[in-house]
Amino acid sequence: MAYKIWDEVGEADEERDTVLLELEEERLKVYTRKVNKAKECRTKLQRDIAIGKKEISNICASIGHQNPVHHHLKLGGNLKEELETIKPLLDDMRTRKVDRISQFAGVLDQIQKISNEIVDLKEQSGNEGLVDENNLSLSRLEELQRELHKLQIDKINRLNQVQDHLNTINSLCTVLGEDLKEIVCRIHPTLDDPNGAKDVSNNTIARLADQIESLKELKIERMQKIKGLATALLELWHLMDTPVDEKEMFQNVTSQIAASEHEITEPNVLSIKSIQNVRTRTLF
Repeated sequence: MAYKIWDEVGEADEERDTVLLELEEERLKVYTRKVNKAKECRTKLQRDIAIGKKEISNICASIGHQNPVHHHLKLGGNLKEELETIKPLLDDMRTRKVDRISQFAGVLDQIQKISNEIVDLKEQSGNEGLVDENNLSLSRLEELQRELHKLQIDKINRLNQVQDHLNTINSLCTVLGEDLKEIVCRIHPTLDDPNGAKDVSNNTIARLADQIESLKELKIERMQKIKGLATALLELWHLMDTPVDEKEMFQNVTSQIAASEHEITEPNVLSIKSIQNVRTRTLF
């Protein structure tokens, strides 16, 4: 078509050769651009495939899962087909990883919470309870779950220990006529709430034990006082030939003369008021 037009126009051969050369050069440029674009596309596909495979491999290694890539790739498939095969596998593995991280985070948070309760830490630092994404295996998760279970049992035992201490303190306060609420609140405010969560820290348990020892010492001290006063009162009654009905008013005191420490359980029998009443009576 071009030659016919050139013949009609009378185009010289040199001009024709120049045009044909330019056309060839343009064709070569277009071809080169197309080839380069295809190469870039191939490089990108290869890179995306390699990145996807590496991420899948890393996730499988961290969660302890068998690599699924080799079981799903078709032999002889092209790069686009390979990438389309890898994409859903990668999405699935990412979902598995997120779920596993969530499981780890839940267990670690509980471990940290109970650990803080035991050692009485008020605040957590930013690094506590972080999930190690390089080891998300089921064996590691089960190990942490066992650790959590031990802490939960320890917390239950501590709650029982705290309650036992509170019961002991309550019994001692009842006998001594001391203010239970004031004493336990001084140790920790949560101990006075019958329905709320009680503090189970090492410090609180130690302070409860110390308080019990202190109250026991006070009980023994007052026992000695009341026994001395009761003995004096009996002697006074004997000298004054005190009527039976008057003696009965102090029966709860005089009956404690031969009692041991654990046998004295009557409310307020060792209270300051009770001791003062007996002391006052012995002065007459």
